[in-house]
Amino acid sequence: MVIEILHRIVQTFVEYFGECSDSTIKENLVIVFEILDEVLDNGFPLTMELNVLQDLIKPPNFLRSIRNQVTGETNHSEVLPTGQLSNVPWRRAGVKYTNNDVYFDVIEEIDAIIDKQGATVSAEIQGYVRLFNLIHI
Repeated sequence: MVIEILHRIVQTFVEYFGECSDSTIKENLVIVFEILDEVLDNGFPLTMELNVLQDLIKPPNFLRSIRNQVTGETNHSEVLPTGQLSNVPWRRAGVKYTNNDVYFDVIEEIDAIIDKQGATVSAEIQGYVRLFNLIHI
């Protein structure tokens, strides 16, 4: 479990900073502490989903860092993200999709033995349905 948590933290740093190295961690130390504060609560994993973390702590960019230094703001969001209250934590709440697609492939295979006169000696038919869906709930 500890290895999984460390791996997810490294993945989060890569998503936020582009890489996970000592120099990027030093350059973004405040955001690293904010992420660790949200991910771990008294040493226990709390929020590990990237979508929820990005709603809570905005990823750094040049313009935001200048604005934060001038205004004294932080990268923390002022409102609680709706994804944290969702039944599916990795999906943001309230997102509506216009297209829901379902594709069915009906595959049939016929194996037959036919004699010289054209009469069927034995025949077997097998079939199955393959489904591919793009349904967004």
